Amino acid sequence: MDQAQLGALAVVDGQRLVGIVTERGLVRAIARAADPVDVPVAAYASSGPQTASVEQDARAIVERMLVLGVRHLPVTNSDGQLIGMVSMRDLLAVEALA
Repeated sequence: MDQAQLGALAVVDGQRLVGIVTERGLVRAIARAADPVDVPVAAYASSGPQTASVEQDARAIVERMLVLGVRHLPVTNSDGQLIGMVSMRDLLAVEALA
């Protein structure tokens, strides 16, 4: 995540989205673990993540993120397939360039 400058990663089981690993989650896991290297990703990944749809506009996604109190949302298509991840930073850039 550090090398790629990413704040969150999708956790998948095959093609199915099962969670999200965030910087915040990693910090909490490291603070709580005696040896964080041995902690499985499931211990610090959020499960049952909320998603954004590729059909949603930026304003709707921002509103949803604010209500949920999150900075990242996985983006899925109409079949529920993971397409990518959207961040508050991405959405701020869209607004700044509008």
